[in-house]
Amino acid sequence: MKTAIIAKVTADGKLENPPEVLAQFQPSTEYEVSVTEDQIVFKKTYQRLTLKELR
Repeated sequence: MKTAIIAKVTADGKLENPPEVLAQFQPSTEYEVSVTEDQIVFKKTYQRLTLKELR
């Protein structure tokens, strides 16, 4: 289920997210940002392990 939540860009060009969006972000986690003509999507990235790290 998708919920429409409004975020805005401040006068100094920073993205201001509402608390319910910020609660979904995790500290020290990186997010891939995809930008199209009418969408900006944040997708959590996962660090890929090498074969050496798996052993």
